Amino acid sequence: MKGLSRIVESIASLVFIPILVFGLYIMVHGHLTPGGGFQGGAIVGSAIAMIFVAYGTIEANKHFKLTSLLSIMAGAAVVYLLLKEVFSPYIKDVMIGTPFMGRIPEGINIGHIASGTIFLPLNVLVGLIVLSGFGIVVVLFNQLGGNDQ
Repeated sequence: MKGLSRIVESIASLVFIPILVFGLYIMVHGHLTPGGGFQGGAIVGSAIAMIFVAYGTIEANKHFKLTSLLSIMAGAAVVYLLLKEVFSPYIKDVMIGTPFMGRIPEGINIGHIASGTIFLPLNVLVGLIVLSGFGIVVVLFNQLGGNDQ
């Protein structure tokens, strides 16, 4: 598939980073607000699809390789399963107060980023799985189309 006009390419390059930031925000704050890993991953995956539409298959395939997306998906799935099934009973409430999560919140503190304990990394891992899945679908659809002009 050939890229679209110069205007579409310019707009796509302008909104790509804000879409990524918004998707990551949804992933990280999923335990506090509506949203989470799946929704954030879908937002970032739509940004990948936008690049394929705006720039065309040849240019977009230079940045989004199928093997890289498969590696991200497999790695995130393995880490998710290890974290959820193996380590979850041991680190459920230990993450609060660590240098990674920050200070221990006092009181209820609904809305504090550290109040979700293990849900924060799990949401991010689900987001990585979903965004790489969306990317894989987009890459495969472009390869099946055969329009590499």
